[in-house]
Amino acid sequence: MDEIRSDSYPLHPAFDPDLAAWLTSLEELTSSEFTIRQATAGSGDARWMRYMQGACEPITPQPESKNNKTIAGQLVYFATIGATQVGFSVSMTGTAASDPVFIQAVGVVGTARGRGIGLALMRTVVEQAPHRNIALATQNDNLAARRMNERFAASIGAELRRVNLGTFKDADLGIRRGLGYRSWTIERSHPTADSATTRME
Repeated sequence: MDEIRSDSYPLHPAFDPDLAAWLTSLEELTSSEFTIRQATAGSGDARWMRYMQGACEPITPQPESKNNKTIAGQLVYFATIGATQVGFSVSMTGTAASDPVFIQAVGVVGTARGRGIGLALMRTVVEQAPHRNIALATQNDNLAARRMNERFAASIGAELRRVNLGTFKDADLGIRRGLGYRSWTIERSHPTADSATTRME
């Protein structure tokens, strides 16, 4: 079993009975209710993340060792329906106070889409840093991701705005150059001291 779960094995249910069972559970989803939890390093979540990466094109599946490092060092959330993992997000917060929250990846498996899971994952991320703007990147031909980002921006009363690709570090955006990425920001309105004060008359 350890060899089957090795990073070097291809993602295929014929080689991994756990993957086969997960794929079957995805076909049997009936509920629209989902929960979101933070992923935990060293708990098997790296393997679940690899499964979901393989089911969420154009995201590339990563070795479990790399996923475990990501979970340990960044903010990773999972969405589940019942006991089935159906979506994930990866993000990080810039080190400077003026830096945005970088949403590096959001993925929802096909059979779980249309339930608002992607938007909920994004909302959970940005709620951790409510006073920061948001930065992300999408590939030119990934129109579904761009539409979701636009819906998310509208849901928090903001707009998705394109910026030059060099505005942020590629590593912060979680991208590699030469793959047709565009960079975006969502600038949130931040309440001032005056607007936050309720006047008594």
